[in-house]
Amino acid sequence: MLSTPHTQGGTSMKKLFIGITLLLLAALVIPATSFSQDESDQITIRTLSIDYYAADSNGVKVMYRGFDNVQRYLYLPKSFEDRYYRFVMAPKGVGTGGLPALIFRMRGTDVLFVDVYTKYLRANASIADFTDEDLEQFRAVEEKGKVELEF
Repeated sequence: MLSTPHTQGGTSMKKLFIGITLLLLAALVIPATSFSQDESDQITIRTLSIDYYAADSNGVKVMYRGFDNVQRYLYLPKSFEDRYYRFVMAPKGVGTGGLPALIFRMRGTDVLFVDVYTKYLRANASIADFTDEDLEQFRAVEEKGKVELEF
């Protein structure tokens, strides 16, 4: 069967278009993949369980358990909200066996961000009367300007 110049031109245009598309796709995918792999090498996600947390206008006080199962406190001043930590609700239908928890992202030994993973809406968090010692802890953390956790 003989092909006309019109059909040959259409076929070669399609091949050229497909070739250019594949090259562009490869150019976009390879750098994105290498970037995401570099990030995953640098950032570690770890989890600790929470016994309770209390919140008011000063901030959030979280009692959590370290990897040695010892209870510790984490003070997060209100100014850290949405910058260094946030509250995350448990997804609907998820059992509460593993909740609540602190899910935190680290680069080396530095804590970058903490998700306070709760069973309840933040509005239902227990409102506490913080002691003078608690208020001093909030001020001390705010002066440091970063989240520190003991494991």
